[in-house]
Amino acid sequence: MTKTDANGFYWLNSEKRNELAFVILPAGYDVPTVKAMPQFWQPCTLDANTVEQLDFQLLRADNDSHTMLVATDMHLANRNSPKDYVQFADGFVKELTSAYNSAAPGKVYCLNLGDFSWDGYWYDNKWALPECKQSVEDFNFQMWSVMGNHDNDPYVASDFGAEGPYRQHMGPVYYAMNIGRIHYIMLDNTEYLNTGGSQGTVGSRNYNRRFDDRQLAWLKEELTHVDKSTPIVVGCHCPLYSYSGSGGVSVALQTQADIDKILSCFAGFSNVTFLTGHTHVNRNIQSPTYANVYEQNIAAVCGTWWWTQQYGNNNVCTDGSPAGYKIFTVDGTDLKWQYKATGLPIEKQFITYDMNEVKEYWATDATALKAFAAGNDLRNRDKDYSTVGENAVYINVWAYEPGWTVSVTENGTPLAVKQVWSKKDPLHSISYDIPRGAANNGTLTFPSTSCMHMFEVTASSASSTLEISVTDRFGNVSTESMTRPKALTTDVTK
Repeated sequence: MTKTDANGFYWLNSEKRNELAFVILPAGYDVPTVKAMPQFWQPCTLDANTVEQLDFQLLRADNDSHTMLVATDMHLANRNSPKDYVQFADGFVKELTSAYNSAAPGKVYCLNLGDFSWDGYWYDNKWALPECKQSVEDFNFQMWSVMGNHDNDPYVASDFGAEGPYRQHMGPVYYAMNIGRIHYIMLDNTEYLNTGGSQGTVGSRNYNRRFDDRQLAWLKEELTHVDKSTPIVVGCHCPLYSYSGSGGVSVALQTQADIDKILSCFAGFSNVTFLTGHTHVNRNIQSPTYANVYEQNIAAVCGTWWWTQQYGNNNVCTDGSPAGYKIFTVDGTDLKWQYKATGLPIEKQFITYDMNEVKEYWATDATALKAFAAGNDLRNRDKDYSTVGENAVYINVWAYEPGWTVSVTENGTPLAVKQVWSKKDPLHSISYDIPRGAANNGTLTFPSTSCMHMFEVTASSASSTLEISVTDRFGNVSTESMTRPKALTTDVTK
């Protein structure tokens, strides 16, 4: 790492290990954009013993106020029906180009949190990082990226070596940039092992979830150049934390020591937000040991790996969240955010289930009965809601986090709302688990996961109308007048 002089000239003595160099974007500046890719890095073309000149163009930009679109887990691989890249183009890409392509330069950016591609299909399906880049080249705004575990070369059984195509096509695997008054840091926290991989042979694609020591050393040096009062936004693929049991928090990296190594780097910074993907679910978790760190684990653009369009004519994740992304609105050092389900109005932040109807579906639907009878991954799934009482209503609040309120009234009378932990979402079950299980002898690749943002009320009758209101931490309100009985369908707009 080095700094330029007052005239912008620099000298860097480097072993050229990464075969590239990049500029850390200073506040108040931008870089040119080519087909949605920010031009902040240059490849090294000469050996380490030979001096070469790499120039970077900086453009003045008024971006203290900007919108950051945060998306993750596209998993483009030339597979599924309809093809994943077709679903991607017709949904996510169409929505973002329509909404944001006319924005002034420096006002809209996108963060891609990894698994842009799917390593297991790079060679068989002839779809890897170059094809993924082509799928977003119509964006008029920049897409800054980090790599996920599936963005590694599956023929290479080493972390650094497997990152080679990513560095060639996407740029550095860790870097930083100042956009407006926010300091963004993009990191790599997958250590790709890929046991058994060799030229012509796809390995097991296994990996560890941690930040390597070389990267941490770079991060510590990089942060010495950042004022402690600056808000920090860190993008990486794998989450730091997960939920365990009824609201407990557990470590999602390899060990607590790995948590300590990364989060101790931010000592003295008061406002540190980690944005992560990988899980294909929505989770928002305050670090239990580092008060200055808050993690937003964001659901996937691809939902359930692009499967539910085939079975449910929708795109939903394993926790029932519709596939989508987060919109961060930045004004100086102030950040606000909302989850945006692709294809739905931003005002829709939850879905409701009449559990009388759900239990009836579980007991009588022919496809469900066939799936449950098959056993295997659906063993005992006929009992998913056996303990749910009469006239219960479930409310899946997709991006729920501390500071939100969920309120329900029945005929003007408030109902007690309780959070329900470790229940599976009915929408995902009927959009994937049940039809896939019925067709595949009960075997599922991506079964429903426990939903950690489900709420329950109990009505006084089976036919009353409920008024439901959800208010987020910034005062945005989402409402539904729920007429009951309410049929269980795969229509996410209902």
